[in-house]
Amino acid sequence: MDLSYFNARIRGLRKGLFKSGEYDVFLEAGSMAAYLDLLKPTVYGPDIGVASARFERPYEVLSSALRSNLARSFTTLWDIAPQGARAWLKALFSTWEVYDIKAVLRGIDKGVAREDIFEALVPAGEMDVAALRELARSRDVTDLLGLLHTWSSPYAAPLKGGLEAYQKHHSLVEMELNLDVFATKFFASTISAGSENGRVITGMLADRVDSRNIMTLMKVVGEGYSKETLDEYFLEGGMRIGKVEFLQLSTLKTREELLTQILGAVKDESWRRILYTAGAEEMDVLEELFENLTARALSRAAIVSPLTIALAAAFIYTKVREAKNLRIIARGKLFSIPSDELKRFLIYKH
Repeated sequence: MDLSYFNARIRGLRKGLFKSGEYDVFLEAGSMAAYLDLLKPTVYGPDIGVASARFERPYEVLSSALRSNLARSFTTLWDIAPQGARAWLKALFSTWEVYDIKAVLRGIDKGVAREDIFEALVPAGEMDVAALRELARSRDVTDLLGLLHTWSSPYAAPLKGGLEAYQKHHSLVEMELNLDVFATKFFASTISAGSENGRVITGMLADRVDSRNIMTLMKVVGEGYSKETLDEYFLEGGMRIGKVEFLQLSTLKTREELLTQILGAVKDESWRRILYTAGAEEMDVLEELFENLTARALSRAAIVSPLTIALAAAFIYTKVREAKNLRIIARGKLFSIPSDELKRFLIYKH
């Protein structure tokens, strides 16, 4: 499949992405209004203009602009993609569909305000802005599941499999693990063995599998799950932790002990570094850092294999990270967080 034109268009889109040094300028803006003014000459300018006609508060303007810009960027990718590449794009977008469902589940479970849940979501694939707004309005987990079922969403079935455990123990672990297993199998089904694009996607899937297996261990440690149950949640296709190691690690009692053992088992220095950096209790940070590793690997693959789907995959990951960074800076302005402290929460991809 010839992706020359598709990738040429993506290179044009990549020119609008911010470099790490540009965030420093945004961090030093004295107010939300000043921050918005700095963003108006960028690719976010048209979205800020539209949002300004609907909202008065600068934070609401930016939130709306970030959502619409992401949605527009991903719609553009879909529109310019050759027909044969759309199955891969759908699989790539599924990463963020799963992210959104998990974010809503966690928000509902923790009693987060529905508008705050909505702000954190990523419009991608079938989860467009309208769908995300409906999801974020779900009264409870059962209501969310019913909504997905009404939409005939493929994600409804794996979530339903963990609903009884949630209702009994008030834990989302099984719902999330079922979702991961389903999404990984779907992703794997898109791979064409032997092709250059297939090798790129296989590498990306291996990173995703390893990160999911490590996150699974972090979630279930000390919770009393049997090896038989955890055997079902081990994902095949990773390169860093095999099933035997996974099941051995699952018998540990604390996250601190688990993290120490994982650091001994994983030989990849970049993975060891983020495991050490995140620490045993910073689960959300760890997930974000794993995403960053995948994005960096895809960026390298796009250089080595410039005519493959790697460029599109790297753009998607980087664009989502950019939106998250810009939102973090906005919340810092909103709550008067010093820029030096705010920098700790930013994750750069280039």
